[in-house]
Amino acid sequence: MLEYVDLILGLLGFLGALFAAYEGYVRYLDEKQFNYYKDTIKNLFSSDKEEVMAAIATLGVYTNRRKYKKSTVDTLINILYTELDYDVSNAIIGVLIQSGKKDEVKYISSRVIEINRNFFIQTAPLSSREKDMKERLSEIQNSEKEPQTAKDESSTEPKMEMTIQKQIKRLEDTNKFELKWHKNVTADVLSMILNKAQKVGLTSGLDLEFYQNDFNYCYLAGFELDNFAIRHSAISSGNIMDLNFINMKQIYNSTFAYSYISDCHFSGGKISNSSFCRCSFNNVIFENVNFVDSFFFGATFNNCEFKNVKGLRPEQFYKITFLSPTNFNNAINIDDIGKFSAEQVLAYLEASPISDDTYKEVKEHLKP
Repeated sequence: MLEYVDLILGLLGFLGALFAAYEGYVRYLDEKQFNYYKDTIKNLFSSDKEEVMAAIATLGVYTNRRKYKKSTVDTLINILYTELDYDVSNAIIGVLIQSGKKDEVKYISSRVIEINRNFFIQTAPLSSREKDMKERLSEIQNSEKEPQTAKDESSTEPKMEMTIQKQIKRLEDTNKFELKWHKNVTADVLSMILNKAQKVGLTSGLDLEFYQNDFNYCYLAGFELDNFAIRHSAISSGNIMDLNFINMKQIYNSTFAYSYISDCHFSGGKISNSSFCRCSFNNVIFENVNFVDSFFFGATFNNCEFKNVKGLRPEQFYKITFLSPTNFNNAINIDDIGKFSAEQVLAYLEASPISDDTYKEVKEHLKP
């Protein structure tokens, strides 16, 4: 009997030692993998583009590992805050949506929209800061013109002037170039994400919204969204092609001025307090849309249709051009378009309860 007890105790001791060895080996592998993961993350910020691209490809493996997935996805998305290289951005997109899950596409798209919004929100305060710095520089320069006897000989104004000039130059570069570039890249990245998602049937029901976004000069093409909304956003001077907005919630206080809009379908919802002035519409359908105080001054229409829409007024179509017949389906009397003078249209515009920024923009398009 004692022999069996000794045997069992010996076996338990062996198994315990074996389990301890296994745990140690697992910890070793985890530590080794974690160190490799850290080194890969560091390479994302390398000045060598090949190292960056290799790091992105390697992180594609970690997006399928539960322990690393969330941090990997968030890290790759955050790279878009600083990345201006389209090759890198496209590689990141490929990794981010490779799993083919709708909830992940929604999360990634929403984060990219937030990043773009962040750049939009920075624009006004940074421009104001630049203006303040220039005013301060002007004060110093005017002070330097005063008689020398009226100034303290130990004045630090020349040094301060140089510092302010450097700050102004940095702000000018940020406001004129960097913010604009980053807004364009994030817009294009979003379009590429949704285009890839569309091809595998992952855009339905994403329930996205553009809110305080700047997609000016962007290229949005090749996807479909439902339950979609655009509020307080700018999508001017862009290319908007092959888009379907199904069961649209609303477009509110937004501008599409000067954009080329082709082969698009806007269905359902309300379009209010918005500008489509100077847009070029080609093969565009507005269906079951309620228009409220939205304007098309100077727009061009080619093979377009307004189906079962409400709220249109001829004053909203001042100086438009028809390149081919546009069907309004009795939503408006097409013969009334062009009968109103600029003064009459301005009176209508001034009576409209639109926001100040929309009024200011739309009024500019009344000029010859």
